[in-house]
Amino acid sequence: MIKLFNSTDKFFDTNGDKIIKPFRARVHNEDNGDYYLDIETDLSYINDIVKDKIIIAPTPQGEQGFRIGNVTKTRKKITARCKHIFYDSENYLIADSYVVNKNCQDALNHLNNATDNTSPFTMASDINTIASFRCVRDNLEEAINVVLDRWGGHLVRDNFNISIMNSIGQDNGITIRYAKNLKEITCEETWDNVLTKILPVGKDGILLNALTPSASIYIESSTQYDIPYTKTISFSQDINQEDYPTERAYKQALINDLRAQATAYLNQNCIPKVNYKLKAHIDNVDIGDTIVVIDERLGLNLNTKVISYDYDCLLEKYQEIEFGNFSLKLSNLINTITNSINNNTTQQIQNIQSILDSEIKQVQEQLARNIVTRSLSDSITDLTQDTYTIVPLDLSNIVGDKLEITADGGIKIGANVNKITVSGMISFDTVNSTGDRHLKIVKNSYSDANTLAWSDQTLVAGQPTNIKVSPVLANVNENDVIYLYYYTPNTLDVIGGNTYGEKTSLTVEVVS
Repeated sequence: MIKLFNSTDKFFDTNGDKIIKPFRARVHNEDNGDYYLDIETDLSYINDIVKDKIIIAPTPQGEQGFRIGNVTKTRKKITARCKHIFYDSENYLIADSYVVNKNCQDALNHLNNATDNTSPFTMASDINTIASFRCVRDNLEEAINVVLDRWGGHLVRDNFNISIMNSIGQDNGITIRYAKNLKEITCEETWDNVLTKILPVGKDGILLNALTPSASIYIESSTQYDIPYTKTISFSQDINQEDYPTERAYKQALINDLRAQATAYLNQNCIPKVNYKLKAHIDNVDIGDTIVVIDERLGLNLNTKVISYDYDCLLEKYQEIEFGNFSLKLSNLINTITNSINNNTTQQIQNIQSILDSEIKQVQEQLARNIVTRSLSDSITDLTQDTYTIVPLDLSNIVGDKLEITADGGIKIGANVNKITVSGMISFDTVNSTGDRHLKIVKNSYSDANTLAWSDQTLVAGQPTNIKVSPVLANVNENDVIYLYYYTPNTLDVIGGNTYGEKTSLTVEVVS
């Protein structure tokens, strides 16, 4: 259902001012990139499809708001590109604000509270990297992009909720194979930004040999090609001289930081970006999800991640999915470091070892990941009308030891856990009833105060569908129990059961 709201509305849990019936509505979403809705209607909506009004459209992440931009009118139709309401952040200016030694969550909150007008957004992040950023005369959207560059992560946009998460997506065991569900595939290699050797330049033009004239001013990759790919790259550095006792100590800090930034940059750009666009019959994928693609004609057996999609809001299915190559693996980094050790000084070796230790720590954290997904084995009928009831999840997939399952279908929080992400989905059939259906993820017992995440849909009779909540960051305490709740106006609804990740499910993942 496509709904129209007023330009100043902030809540979208009603049918809005009007139900729109376009003949085309397609959403494009890409990881850390564009997010918009293209819509086409007939001329009967000429007074409705106007600049700055908000269209609420179904997406794989639930209903999302898109603000109408420039409108084109012809004798036969009206077309408009509507940017996700995340881009309202372009209208909030930050005159001068300094984020000093903060993690990503604190940095986002600091910037969100520094806008000229009160920001309507809420911020969240699970990235613990400590960094600094001086924001001068940028809008909030520009500032968020700098945070992405400096702290890393993936931008998650959910109406007025903005998150930057260390990792997103799931591995639901989806395989796409030529002649089965793969219709069309295009492979594109991009060499525009490939570099195998760089001359890094830091603050005030400092080079890597500033204290040791005999040292090399270059950083070189172990990955090499028939011809060299060399360029000078400048890096910004938030390092202040007054924080160091001597000028030499200050310069050494600049050199160490410059080498670390340059090495990371080279590791990311020493190989071409390989992206694949495909058309296939698949459902229930999201940005960041892992997909295996097999095409014997191209000799392709690829384990990769979704980086963008085009989604038809009317048919509620994907029109195109794009996925790309992973970042450099730990084994490749070790090879890079081994080759570099043969040609570098003791100080350089220590810097490289620091990078390796950081990469190993990330891998160890991944191995120690704590996550539980619960789902239904069989369908549920005879539901309670006009109330929220717990969905009795009975299947479990458990990784780690910080979360437990409970007999009543919940997921219990263990010791030393204070932040989690929650996500879920309910698949159901409305049988012979219309009206709103709600999904809520709740902590301990049902109440508005205990609700961690929710989504809803207004549906027509006899329409099987699903409601999905993408990962949301939440605060918890030891022994809290997380539940999945469902609301229906009709007792004849059927909640579908299946293996976890595909149908009705609840996922809790430990952040800290």
